[in-house]
Amino acid sequence: MTMPRRFRVSLRWALLSVTAISVLLIAALIHASWQHAADRNVRAVVAQLNAQIVGSVTRQLADLLGSAAAAEEALRSMFYQNVIDTSDEVKREFLFLAQLQSQPNPSWIALGFPNGDFFGAQEVDERSIRKVEVRDNPSTGKRERRVEGCHVVPGDIEFQRREFAEADFRATDQPWYGRALGAEGAVWSEVREFPTRLRPGISTSTKLEVFQKFSGVISATIELQRLSEFIAQLKVGLTGAAYILAPDGRMLAGPPDPNAAATPEDRMPYWRTLDNGADPMLGLIRRGLQDSGAALQALTTQIASRLEAVNKRCRAHAVSPPSMEWMAVEVLDSR
Repeated sequence: MTMPRRFRVSLRWALLSVTAISVLLIAALIHASWQHAADRNVRAVVAQLNAQIVGSVTRQLADLLGSAAAAEEALRSMFYQNVIDTSDEVKREFLFLAQLQSQPNPSWIALGFPNGDFFGAQEVDERSIRKVEVRDNPSTGKRERRVEGCHVVPGDIEFQRREFAEADFRATDQPWYGRALGAEGAVWSEVREFPTRLRPGISTSTKLEVFQKFSGVISATIELQRLSEFIAQLKVGLTGAAYILAPDGRMLAGPPDPNAAATPEDRMPYWRTLDNGADPMLGLIRRGLQDSGAALQALTTQIASRLEAVNKRCRAHAVSPPSMEWMAVEVLDSR
């Protein structure tokens, strides 16, 4: 009976096999080490980019708020020191127009009187300014709005036209007026209504007292469209975007909606919200919040970290103006 031949491996093949396996193991270890280092470097770069974006949004917001606060304080100081009387219409108009031109960011600077009358200056665009006044007309017994359109030229302002219309606008009904009455010093509030247009904005306002007598409320307003124009210029990842959201999910500032039609001045633009499924990037933020079990109203630093851990394409940071709760959220990549 013939015995089967045993399979034998020569010493040479054994050494070659051991060497090949060793090389493969070392290559795998090196690849894993390099992959780990690359991932760590990518995360570091993303974190650095994210910090730069948040820093840019925060600085821009601070500049916008600071310019409005400076305009408001300059007006309050001039009236408080009785340099100009609030009833001096000619000097008051000159002061408001000068302040509006000296501060590039405010959309409105205004004075609300205790009887509900209103006087303000509005920057329509870089070349157009309106002087707006609403008060009772003694001859008709009705409230009347006077609007004077002006064209800005180097070193001067040219009058263009004057329009009169009935109006029911009262300064005392506005949130910026009411919040200032109950506050010590300046206070911020969201606004949307002015005599000539409906637009969302943020306003700083303060009580005006002259010789310890209450004379009205001064406000400076920035329309949120100006913040959106800045945010739209930010480059976030390859196809990402940045947003500023209110606690209730409204988009206060962000990239423009390409499908949105121009809104007339007498209509309020519609709010884009997290619940609006038309914007895929807002949908990513909504899903990130749902996955993390977080509500936007309670989005703290800790919860924001949880949001990052669940949805790597979203980052959330608080960028709140004083007395308000705003959140900056960056979608790093929409793909």
